[in-house]
Amino acid sequence: MFKNDARVYKKQARRTIAIYLSILGALAAAALKEKFYVLGGWDGSKQLDEIVTIDPESGYSSIIGYLPSPREYVTAASLSDKI
Repeated sequence: MFKNDARVYKKQARRTIAIYLSILGALAAAALKEKFYVLGGWDGSKQLDEIVTIDPESGYSSIIGYLPSPREYVTAASLSDKI
């Protein structure tokens, strides 16, 4: 991969993350070990219960778990390698 290709790729990854976060609302988010974690939220029609990790380098996101029940307007923080 050439240097310019890496810049374009990272720009696309940031755009992917921005689009993902812009379609959700009332979510909790925290950063830990170079990844973002999004918990719950509102997708425009229902509360969400997903816990999603987002890798800012690649732009990939994946559901890694679920909250006990759907939540919106919650908070999250990272402390001592835990969220």
